[in-house]
This record gives sequence, C-alpha cells and structure tokens, in this order.
Amino acid sequence: MKKKHVPYGPYEKYFKRPIDFCCGLAAVIVFSWLYLILIVLGAIFMRGNPFFTQDRPGKDEKVFKLIKFRTMDNRRDKDGNLLPDEVRLNKYIRTDEPTSNLVFSLMCAVAQDESRSISENIKTANRHRVEAGVYTPRQKQMLGYDVQDGKFVPNEDARIIQHIFTRYAEGAGIREICRELNEQGAKRYRAEKPFTHQIVRHILSNESYVGDKRLQKKPPCDFLTKKPDPTQPFSTNYLTDDHEAIVSRELWNAAQERLKREEDAREAGVRRQGNSHELYGRIFCEQCGEPYVQRTFTKRAAAQDGNRYYKVWCCRGRRNGNGCKNPNVADERIQEEVQSGERYCVTRMGEIVEGL
Repeated sequence: MKKKHVPYGPYEKYFKRPIDFCCGLAAVIVFSWLYLILIVLGAIFMRGNPFFTQDRPGKDEKVFKLIKFRTMDNRRDKDGNLLPDEVRLNKYIRTDEPTSNLVFSLMCAVAQDESRSISENIKTANRHRVEAGVYTPRQKQMLGYDVQDGKFVPNEDARIIQHIFTRYAEGAGIREICRELNEQGAKRYRAEKPFTHQIVRHILSNESYVGDKRLQKKPPCDFLTKKPDPTQPFSTNYLTDDHEAIVSRELWNAAQERLKREEDAREAGVRRQGNSHELYGRIFCEQCGEPYVQRTFTKRAAAQDGNRYYKVWCCRGRRNGNGCKNPNVADERIQEEVQSGERYCVTRMGEIVEGL
C-alpha cells in the first residue's frame, strides 16, 4: 500500500494550496480571451464540441475528469473505425479552407483590440507621470549633459553649448556657427558626423540647457501607425529650474527672441542665406507685404567716376510679377534711414516708414 504524503513544513501545509489556486485563477482570467478564440476555432474546425474529456487517475489514485482542447477530430472510415491519428490531427488554420479568412479576421480583431487596450494603459500611465512632473533621464540623451543619480549634470561638452548660444545671441548665423564648430573639431554626442543647421537649431530651442524641462512635447502615438497623432488631446508640464543650467536665463531669452524674429520673418516670406544682407527681412512693401531685396543694376550711361553699377532695393513681389507698383529705393537712402528699428515699410510714394 502506498504511503500517504504528509505535508512538509508550514508552507506546504497552509500556503501552497491557496497560492496555487490563486495563481491558476489569475492565469485563467488573464488568458480568457485566448481561451475564447480556441473555443471558437475548435467549434469551427472540429465541427462540434471543441473539448476533449477523459478520466485520469490523480492524487491518492482518485479518478478525475480531464478537460482539454481537442486537437483531433472524429473522422471515420467506411467501416466506422477511426482514421489514423496523423489524419485526424487538425491544424487549426488551413489556408486551403474557406473558413480560414473568417479565422484570420477574428484573430486580427482580437489582437487589435488587445493592442488598443495596452496602448490606452500606457497613455494613462504616461499622463499621470507628466501631471506629477516625473520623468526618467536617459544616458547619452543630449549633448552637454550626463545623468547622475537621476539628474542631468553638465559635462565637458557644455562649452560647445555655451559657444552656440553666445555666438547666436551676438548675431552670428547658424551656418556660420556650424562652420566654426566643425573647424574646431567639436563632436556630436551620438554621431561622428559634423554639425548641421538642423542640429544647431534644435539645440537653440531645447529648454533643457537653461535648466528647465518640458514633459510631453508631442501628442501620444497612434497604436496602429506608431506615429504621433495630432488629433489626440494632450497636456504638457513645464518644469522650471529642474536641473543645473548650462546657459544663463538672459542668454537663453536673447536666443529665443532672435529665433522668434526669424520665425516671423520666414512666415513673411523671408528666407535668409549665409550671404544675405543684414537689412534683408526688415524692409517690406506696404502694398503687397513682400520683403524688399537688394539688387545690382548696370548704368546705361558711363558714370564720371567710372563705376558702371548701382544698387537699389526693390519689392520682391514686383520683380516676380504680382502686379505691385511700389517704387524702388536707392541703397544710399536705405543705409541712411533704416536704423535700429526691427521693421520698416516702403509706401506707395517711396517713403520709408518704421513699424508699419
């Protein structure tokens, strides 16, 4: 006679059974959607009951009923005998059967719904983190900073950031700053490539270098395309003085003011180049709103001083044929009358007025 098992220790006697039951119940709940799919597939492919039942001996030789998903159907030959196992073994999805499209559609719908559920849970967790002002800095996240004890700490590359902001606030162009950095052998953080216009402009607009941090800058991603969805509402959280700054607040404000002026100029149709005149983008046509540009013309008659060329400022819209009739203005007048103002307009009568 087989000796009855005696529980060993308090864990096996009091805790093992409840823990096993709770874990098994949790697994059934978590994978209930998968069981539902298997039930439907079994009913379709098995052409009947998807479950297989059998009496099995268990603990203390007690017989219990085993229930599992069927993998073989009950097809028989002409004499009523079951066909061999390898014939009756059913693959749940067979592309040569018409029902396979239905099965694929059902599985795709369930998988998509599960992906949507996971995405919503992640978005909710991220939204709560943003509202609480909690974020996790990553190593090698941006030039000029290292991560120590969960905080951004300036490193030896901070001098590159200071050079960029200082030169830009002094009036240097972004392409000029790129050329200076590349000539000095400055390196980007995660690439050996040279500095470009896009990289420097991104650095100038990154609030982290003044010690602040904006959380949730972009809308959350769509769970299907994995790209930011601009139709989804979201909120940001701006943290002031979150970590040690590389540039001062005054230098940061000066750089942002210039970025704003250049953005306004681009919206007005001004596209600055490396060799653009310093007054380009500050003089506009009162009639059509286009910027005035400097052009060089050749004199028809020979000048007494031997100079055959003269410079004037003309409306770009008039040169492009938009019907504007505003007059040209001599370069000498522009140099005399355009001073420190940010914006000037040329009237229909040829007058240069500030601030229109």
